[in-house]
Amino acid sequence: MIACLAISIPVGWALRGESFDGTIYYNYSGIVLGADLISVSAEQQTMVMDWWIYDYARNCTNSTLINTSMSLFFDQNLMRSDGSEGPRNNNPSSTPVFVINGTQYCSAKRDFRGSSYFFRTNLALNKFSNGRSIEAYPFDQYWANIVIYGNLPDNSTVPVSIGWTWGVATGFDAKMNRSDSGLYHDVAHDQVLIGRFTITRGLSVRILTFLSTCVAVLFLGRVVKSEVLVTPIASLFAFTSLRSTLPDAPPGFGANLDFMGILPCLAIIAFCAVLLTAVFLFRDPEKMHGDTPQSSTQTQALSSENPSTELLNKFDELLQILKTQNSPYPKTL
Repeated sequence: MIACLAISIPVGWALRGESFDGTIYYNYSGIVLGADLISVSAEQQTMVMDWWIYDYARNCTNSTLINTSMSLFFDQNLMRSDGSEGPRNNNPSSTPVFVINGTQYCSAKRDFRGSSYFFRTNLALNKFSNGRSIEAYPFDQYWANIVIYGNLPDNSTVPVSIGWTWGVATGFDAKMNRSDSGLYHDVAHDQVLIGRFTITRGLSVRILTFLSTCVAVLFLGRVVKSEVLVTPIASLFAFTSLRSTLPDAPPGFGANLDFMGILPCLAIIAFCAVLLTAVFLFRDPEKMHGDTPQSSTQTQALSSENPSTELLNKFDELLQILKTQNSPYPKTL
C-alpha cells in the first residue's frame, strides 16, 4: 500500500493538466491583455476565457492614449452568442467588447466608482483544418481562433498583445499555435492580433480511459464459473454503465470508443453468457460428478455448504427425471 502511494502520487502530479499557454508579445505601446482559461466544453463547442487589462499605454507613458478612450474589438463570428444581435456579416464589428477610459486608467488617484478592467468571452471551437470531433474521444482535437484589435476615436488602430495567461480546463490541454498566430501583415492593419489555440484531451484523460478499458476487459469480461450463472448476465449490464464513468466521455452511443471498445466487449460477454447458460443447462451430470453418482448424503452436505451447489443439484435431478420419462432430450450430450 505504501509503495502504491509512493508511486501514484508523483505519477499523478506529473500527469496533471498543463496551465494554459497563449502569450504573444509584440508591442507594449498599446494594450497588453491577460487571459485566464475557465472551461472547455466539447459538447457545446465553447471555450470560456476571462480577460483583464494587464497594461495600457506602456504603463501610461504613451501620451497618445492617456487622454482618450480606446475600444477593444473581437471578431464576433468567432464567438458563441445567443443570436440576439441580429444576422451575422463580414463587416468590421461595431460593438466593442470593452472600452478603456485612458484618463481614468492613468489617473494618479483611481476612482473606485468605475468598473473593473475585466470581461469574459465565449469563444467558439471548430474542427476545421485537421480537427477531430468528439467521435474520436479521447483523441478529439479542436481549434479556437481570435481576432483582436483596438480602435481610437479617430479610427486609428492600437497594437494589442497577450502578456499573461494561465488557467486549467479540467480534462483538456490548451495552448497557442504560434506558427499560425501573430500580427496581421498588412501595412494598413498591422496592429490586428490573430491567435489560434489548439485544444486536446489531457494526457491523464487518455491514460485513465485506457486503464478503464483494461480493467473492464480483465475483470468484467473474464470467464466465470458455472455455479454463478448470474455473473455474466450482471456483467453484461454493468459493462454498459462503466462507459458513463469515463472522464468527459460523449453522451449517447456512436463514438469510435463505442465501436472499437465497448461494442466488441459487449459481444464477447454476451457470447460467454449464452455459452455458459447452454453448458449449465445441457451438460451431463454423471460426467460432471464422475462415473459414480454422488450419494444423497454428499449432495445434502454440499448443498448446506454452498447455495449455488444446491441450485446445481436441483437442475441435475430435473435432468435425471426427464431422461427416465423418455424425454426428447438426448441422454448423452
